[in-house]
Amino acid sequence: MSSRIQLYFYNLFSNIIDLINKYIYLSSRTQIPGVQKTIEIS
Repeated sequence: MSSRIQLYFYNLFSNIIDLINKYIYLSSRTQIPGVQKTIEIS
């Protein structure tokens, strides 16, 4: 049971890290705030 919970949190954590990396990558490429917000929403 605990291993299933650990796996769930591990997947959640890696997904969050992936989203943060994508956001940093996109924001470093596009310096316009309006473009950032549109990318973030979509």
